[in-house]
Amino acid sequence: MENLIEKLKNEDIDTNQLGILSEIGEKLTNGGKISKELELEILQLFESENDFVRIKCTEISEFSKADEIIDKLIERLKNDSNYFVRGFSAKALGAIGNLRVKDSLEEALDDKEGFVVSFAMQALKNINLKSAFSSKLNMLKSKLKAGSKNG
Repeated sequence: MENLIEKLKNEDIDTNQLGILSEIGEKLTNGGKISKELELEILQLFESENDFVRIKCTEISEFSKADEIIDKLIERLKNDSNYFVRGFSAKALGAIGNLRVKDSLEEALDDKEGFVVSFAMQALKNINLKSAFSSKLNMLKSKLKAGSKNG
């Protein structure tokens, strides 16, 4: 993965960046881990004028829980000129599942593009499911602890 990150840093041509980002995304999908170095590169590439590069950045961002990545996804969700970038930002935020993004996703329900609204709705469902599951899991853990103290 490190050699791909190094290549990514040295590429100026968007099509080469896209190929490298696709390769990185594939490695992450197959169990690779996102490094701080990669997160920093992704944050820079989110500023690319190329819509496809920004879309790839949203896909890779799903594998990060870093606050800086979440903040950048929120920014793209609210302000990107390309509705695909906005929609895939919503999707990534839902995959990450951080509760602090709910307000931004709820605002995205008013986006003029149905694509964005659809992904924002799905992201909110994912976050609500994760939250409900987490609450139930904590409740069960508490009951188990209490049961072991009484037994």
